[in-house]
Amino acid sequence: RTDPMVPIFPVGRSRRLAAFRGDLADGPIQLAGDYMNAPWIEAAVVSGQAAAARLDRELQSSAGTRAR
Repeated sequence: RTDPMVPIFPVGRSRRLAAFRGDLADGPIQLAGDYMNAPWIEAAVVSGQAAAARLDRELQSSAGTRAR
């Protein structure tokens, strides 16, 4: 067995991740994973939901453009 471990972010990592996420644009290719928030399964889920929302906006936008 190994001892339980807790990931520790270096100072400023959360701020850099937030800035990176803020720069993500809607588009046909999206990034998702625990590395986008924090190294826990919940972070992976939240990241996937955010990527799906960006992709949905992209698809809705492109569908509206084609309908015109």
